Amino acid sequence: MKSKFLKTVTITVLLLTSMLAVLNALPAHAQTPTLQIINPGPDGYPAKWTASMPDAGTIGTEHFNFTGDQYDKTFFINVTVVDAYDIIGWGIGIIYDTAVLEYVSAWRPAGHIFAYPESQGWTMIVPSVSFEDLPGGLRLLKWGCTYVMPEGEYYSWNYTGTPGVLCQIQFRIKASVNRMNPLVTSVFDWDPEWSKLYTSTETISPVLEKGYLKIQWAPPAKVPTFYLKPAIIKPEKKGDDVAVEVWVRDVEAGWSIIAFQVAVWFNTTCLQATYYETGTWLDGFANGGESVIYIAENDFHGDPILPYCYNKWFCGAVMLPTETGEYVPPFPSGEGMLFRLHFTAVKETLFPLEPECWTTLQIREEEVWDMFGMAVPIGVSEHAQYRCPIKMLGLQIDLYTQYTFPYGGQGPNNPSDMFAPQAEVVLNARVLYNDYPVQMKLVAFEIRHGEFYIYREAYTNEDGIATVKFRIPWPCVNPVERVFGKWCVIATVEVAEQVKNDTLCFMVWWPVEITSVYSKYSEYYQNKLIGQPQPNMEFTVEYRTLRMQPIPLTLTVTVYDELGFFIGYATFETTVGWGDYHIPIDEFKTYSTDFTIPLPTNAVVGEATVYANAYNKLPWFGGVPYCPEASNTFVIKKP
Repeated sequence: MKSKFLKTVTITVLLLTSMLAVLNALPAHAQTPTLQIINPGPDGYPAKWTASMPDAGTIGTEHFNFTGDQYDKTFFINVTVVDAYDIIGWGIGIIYDTAVLEYVSAWRPAGHIFAYPESQGWTMIVPSVSFEDLPGGLRLLKWGCTYVMPEGEYYSWNYTGTPGVLCQIQFRIKASVNRMNPLVTSVFDWDPEWSKLYTSTETISPVLEKGYLKIQWAPPAKVPTFYLKPAIIKPEKKGDDVAVEVWVRDVEAGWSIIAFQVAVWFNTTCLQATYYETGTWLDGFANGGESVIYIAENDFHGDPILPYCYNKWFCGAVMLPTETGEYVPPFPSGEGMLFRLHFTAVKETLFPLEPECWTTLQIREEEVWDMFGMAVPIGVSEHAQYRCPIKMLGLQIDLYTQYTFPYGGQGPNNPSDMFAPQAEVVLNARVLYNDYPVQMKLVAFEIRHGEFYIYREAYTNEDGIATVKFRIPWPCVNPVERVFGKWCVIATVEVAEQVKNDTLCFMVWWPVEITSVYSKYSEYYQNKLIGQPQPNMEFTVEYRTLRMQPIPLTLTVTVYDELGFFIGYATFETTVGWGDYHIPIDEFKTYSTDFTIPLPTNAVVGEATVYANAYNKLPWFGGVPYCPEASNTFVIKKP
């Protein structure tokens, strides 16, 4: 049975040939048209292609060769005609393997073979894509297109040319490759009954050339690496809780990892293990019915592999399969925290009678396994350095800001975390003698930056702490150039003719600074045709921070067209900051986030503008800006 589409084509042909069928009879052609399935590469429509770049040599051919696991990634095929003559309609029937591929969408791209009649407003006959299941897990995709010329149109138009694109069809990859199943191949085949070309006088059975898909596993470029965070640990006093996080980075989904093991060795004369917490990063990949179990133990005294006076936390995180014994991609990727291990600081040193006491928290016995029980290669693990608390004898002064330890700069000459413009800075100077507070002593403060010199003094209270406050100035002229940068403070005190001082520096900067916003493509083509996919605008926002302590961030992107009409927006919520006490204090942590916004049909052509903003939360919920707005321009063109 012919479909409704073929019946529509037949009716259309009759309409077109009702008067001139005999006169328009075509001469024989030496070459039969060919239908091909061509690999256009990502440049054919970047927003619709999320799979990795195929082998460069296959672009423009019938081969789609990918390296590495492409599970859940999308790509598309160009259905192309070669040596076409007098074409007024087409129908295609493409057969694909449902175990490997899943249909996503189909469209006729700009410049398709019937772009001219469509641009003239002629009636386009484009039935919906339909499917028919075939034996062996195959599926037949059926689609087609023709047009009807308006009554009285004096110019008879049809398509003749080579090559010409009929349509583009997007697929999602459902097969996964891995170490045990390193190769997946599949074929795009044709159904000759459905794959036809139509002229005003004949139905053409074209030559049909297949397409070929190959996905080959390759060892990922990166290997997982364990590290401890923070890398340098300096508790303030004996008895403090010491938290050390076990992280892993450079994890790639292509390894199909399901288990991590690591031991953290520590010196029991300095630290005593207490309890642990688990991370949530691995849980995010147990989203197909899998589950995650965590195991951590710390009583390993007498283990012959441990050095004298050492113990260890022994930790393991394992992702368990579904009830049917399967793992559902995607597998773990990126970086994340596995455990947070807690200790108590049990040793301190007396300064200046004793030297500083340092020890190493060592990562040992690390292993990673994939879903097949095979070991995954790992990188060189990164240990952490631990310094025992120091009890200061004699006269001491410690200058720090309102931030909690260690971010306020607690300790001799340590810097503080940054401050935003116009922020209030609280300076505390703690004066001790033989580790005991000194009360009612005047402490002098001097703050310097560029042209700014601020002088204050205050008495110490019963805890030996003298406090002064000031707000970062913000002059009306060139405030950024005059205020931003490093500010330095000194606090001095005299007790029994002994003078001591401590210094502290901090940066003044935007808490989050948007360094750039730009369109990934310099121009986009407007599409007002009903039933065709609208193009997406793609933007990148680059931003940075000096913050040691994480803070919430809401990024927004807003787009205006040339006339100032709002044509789209997007938002993104995250946290930013180094996440630990970071030196040097003037080193930025940088980020980049991509946004996708559909280009609406009402956007006017011309120069459009994209604006990016950074808030602590959306203004609707009381949020305020972190930094000035950033903007950039791009072009919207007519098709």
